[in-house]
Amino acid sequence: MSEDSISGQWIIGANFAIIILTDPKYGFHVLDAGRVIQNIQLSAWDNAVGSGLYTGIREDKMRNDFNIPSSLSISAVVGFGYPKKSITGKRKNRKPLNELAYKEVFGNSDNLL
Repeated sequence: MSEDSISGQWIIGANFAIIILTDPKYGFHVLDAGRVIQNIQLSAWDNAVGSGLYTGIREDKMRNDFNIPSSLSISAVVGFGYPKKSITGKRKNRKPLNELAYKEVFGNSDNLL
């Protein structure tokens, strides 16, 4: 898979990878791909399996290498593996919710929770 990528040569170090395919005849197929990716990444993380994805794909090569029909869209490749560093569970320093979400109108962060 690393040879089929423009931006994901790192995939060669993954334990396994999944090619996410969607049917472009459905208007929301890209959104569906995102949902699938999110769900499998969250499920993997719950089992201490890390993941990453790439979308820079050499499409003709990947189709040929994996016999992917032209009727399907190659949305992304998701690689999975066990992180070399242990997962500590420490919280990241993230922005507070009132800087990211608003209620009813843009800029109103009163009583978000």
